[in-house]
Amino acid sequence: MSKYEKFAINLSIFTAIIGLALSLHMKQGHWFGRSGAMITVIAIIFTSIELRNRVYKVISFSEKQLQIQRSEVIKQFTNAGLSGAEVEAKFQKIEEEIRKNISTEVDKVRRRLLRVEVILLVVGTLIWGFGDLPLDALWNQKT
Repeated sequence: MSKYEKFAINLSIFTAIIGLALSLHMKQGHWFGRSGAMITVIAIIFTSIELRNRVYKVISFSEKQLQIQRSEVIKQFTNAGLSGAEVEAKFQKIEEEIRKNISTEVDKVRRRLLRVEVILLVVGTLIWGFGDLPLDALWNQKT
């Protein structure tokens, strides 16, 4: 878990606690609901930061690997007396491996988004939309 994700989770928990405390103190459930809106905003902001960072890493990784591998393959196989077509065929195999590595990195991004950021978005939105209802029901029972 990245430092951004940890901060987003802690900030979201703090926001929910403040919203709940305000609702309980003022006996107005909408404050808890509003904290859910803030959690949604936090999740969106941190999702965009984390996604951008990871995409840049994947792009940078792939470009570096392609350049390193291409020059190395050309050098080694040309020195071994292989023709241009043979060198190209060898490089295509390496390029397939690199694409597989890129796919693995992209899958990591997808799983991370689903595990942390999407959960925050869903929880925040549910609190935002419905957080006042259980609190209002609680106070209506006491009257």
